[in-house]
Amino acid sequence: MIRNIITSTLLSLSVLSYAQIPVNNTCVTATTLTYNGVCVNGTNTGANIVSDGISVAPSCFSTSGGQTDWNESVWYSIIVPAGQTGLIINVTAGTLAAASMALYSGSCGTLTQITCADNTLILAAPSLVPGTYFLMLDGNAATDGTFCIAAQSPLPPIGICSNPRDLYLAGDCNNLVGSFYDEQNNILSTNTTTGNDGGASMSSIQYLNFVEQSCGGTDVGQQGYWVRFKATSSSINVANYGGAGYDYSLYTGTPANSFCTAGLTPAGCLTVVAGDLTGNTLATANGRTYYLLITPSGTGTASTAYACLTAATSFQPTNDNCANAIPMNFGTAYNLTTSNATVDIASTLCSGTTENNIWSYYQATYTGIAYVFLQDQDCACPNGTQMSIYNANTGCPTASSGCSVTLNPNNDNDFSGQFNVVNGSTYYIQLDGFAGCGCSFNLCINTVNSADCSMLLLPVEITDLNLYCENNKATLKWSTESELNSSHFEIQKSADGIEFDNIGTVNAAGNSNHTINYEFTDNNNTTGYQYYRIKEVDTDNQFYLSKIMTLDCGNDSETFSVYPNPGKGVFNVNSLSDGNLSVYNSIGTIVFFKNCQEGKSELDLEQLEDGIYYIRLDGQSSSMLKKIMIRR
Repeated sequence: MIRNIITSTLLSLSVLSYAQIPVNNTCVTATTLTYNGVCVNGTNTGANIVSDGISVAPSCFSTSGGQTDWNESVWYSIIVPAGQTGLIINVTAGTLAAASMALYSGSCGTLTQITCADNTLILAAPSLVPGTYFLMLDGNAATDGTFCIAAQSPLPPIGICSNPRDLYLAGDCNNLVGSFYDEQNNILSTNTTTGNDGGASMSSIQYLNFVEQSCGGTDVGQQGYWVRFKATSSSINVANYGGAGYDYSLYTGTPANSFCTAGLTPAGCLTVVAGDLTGNTLATANGRTYYLLITPSGTGTASTAYACLTAATSFQPTNDNCANAIPMNFGTAYNLTTSNATVDIASTLCSGTTENNIWSYYQATYTGIAYVFLQDQDCACPNGTQMSIYNANTGCPTASSGCSVTLNPNNDNDFSGQFNVVNGSTYYIQLDGFAGCGCSFNLCINTVNSADCSMLLLPVEITDLNLYCENNKATLKWSTESELNSSHFEIQKSADGIEFDNIGTVNAAGNSNHTINYEFTDNNNTTGYQYYRIKEVDTDNQFYLSKIMTLDCGNDSETFSVYPNPGKGVFNVNSLSDGNLSVYNSIGTIVFFKNCQEGKSELDLEQLEDGIYYIRLDGQSSSMLKKIMIRR
């Protein structure tokens, strides 16, 4: 490669043998990442060590062969917008297997390190003020390669009402058994001897308007921690391992908004003093899902929650055995857990020693590469989950099935993998807690290398796929930008998002290179949330499935829909009643308000930054909440 080498007196040409230096080799030439924007392709191949802009060297980078291990680093800049309080950096591995990353504040030349992560594909900085930040990314242990990188808002903190901690009832509070972790996740403090390992931090959100249960006092204005569980017997016992007294307020129902100000009904309340582990029972109905709010029993507004929930009958996952494996569809994130799972006969085929494995399977609808993502782990220990995917089989794997892929990161970070699939073949997925660690998590499969499972690749280019209520009936509208050998679209409906039935057919154009609009209305109105998807069938009978969408058109007094979603800023609102429409940002601040009239209207939010927002319609008798995304 020919480079210009400029000295103080002359310009000469030299032929150099090393790779081209990336444009973002320095802080001052950093590539901009859009907050909550698309994944940006990058590489650190050819990068060389440049010390400009580093006032604090990366504190966590490992070394290889005695080298300074940021000699192949590249730079990115990110603006955290107003209203946001944190940042997640996600790196999708291309040829770069793992990265080392350091996040800085300040400006090039006067940078201050905020956080550092080594040998990982994710960096979390949940407590940032709005402003500009710089990221140094280097291949772990002096490696280089390609990757895709994105800057995203942090996930909602576990323990708030809209994202409660899922606990799974067990018969005891022992999270440690010898050298292995017990197969459960029913405790907020993993040290049952002293109860002083940190527990669960209560949310900074003050509960001013939730359905109050006093427990002999008042919780209004205090901070708290939300737990969700499914009852397995007629009562639960609440053990308090903390150093202070807490109120444990039990609720039934489903939150109607992100703040739990509606939708929940009180079901009982306990005040438990510090260290009281037994005799604290709350009545439950077997099989019912409950929400539990933990708050200080005194007048404090901030504390740490400690609790262990037990029952006479332990929770057990429905997919504990391969014979009960859960079928998976593209476009759906499945919330699963290994808590209290047992070992079945096929447990050691790929992953090695297993203690608490569960099963899913995927029946391929095309031939090519499938991508699997495991995210948002909530574990009783830091070891996390391991995954095995078995070669195509007609039934549960055997010793001769063979392993398509084995993923064993030995931590509780997000991870992903890929495997080759053949149309019509079935692939079994085994998930096991590493060393018996009890974890809950989200699992999804995609046709493209994107953790956003709504981003699917179909043989026809479908755009503007929308589902909304119109005249109390569910209507699907979609468009195709191009079609090749398409036969028809089958409209499928499900009550549980797993088993689907065909409810109608729409003929396809066959072949086209221009936009074609399609529409289907479900005239069989059903009460409660229903799931819909589109099955596109080719002329050779190969088929592809769209993402799964859900809607409830059974409430004829308050139902409303918002589309398109995601949108670029201008949305259509279809409301079946008058009401007040409020738009909240991710931290609960109202950023837009208007009066909403029955029928269709336009909602212009172009002034807002890209990101996730919540739209609440307050009608005469109830409130409904929708989540939308602005993505330009």
